Amino acid sequence: MANPEPVNGAHKAEEVGNPLFSGPVYDKLKFIAQVVLPAVATFYITVGNLWHWPEPEKVSGTIMAFDFLLGVILGISSNQFKAIDRAQKVIEQNTTAATIITDSVDPDTGIPNIGLKITQPLEEVLKSNTIRVKVDNQLPPEHQLPG
Repeated sequence: MANPEPVNGAHKAEEVGNPLFSGPVYDKLKFIAQVVLPAVATFYITVGNLWHWPEPEKVSGTIMAFDFLLGVILGISSNQFKAIDRAQKVIEQNTTAATIITDSVDPDTGIPNIGLKITQPLEEVLKSNTIRVKVDNQLPPEHQLPG
């Protein structure tokens, strides 16, 4: 099966690369950029002027310049993460050839009824050596299989 073409700016996940920061590191840096550094800069310029601390404008300006730089870097990381997420969704969308649907149970046996929905043109499915199948389990909780 052919590789999916980029859709809405999304490319294959391996072409996008990894985000600079992810998970807890990103969250902590974002908190520092949005809350801590602006608070420290504001505190220093305000209290520094009141108590005649050295160079309050320069210190606060330097903190805010660093904060801006950190915000730009976090924005780049966020955009990379979003691009990877879009690429993975496009790949999944374009490579899933069928969906197995379980939405009811045979009343006599209690065994789930299973349906197969082909989601790509049949000729494409038949040409491929492998297919990707998505499971869409719509059974009520009392009929769910363990595990």
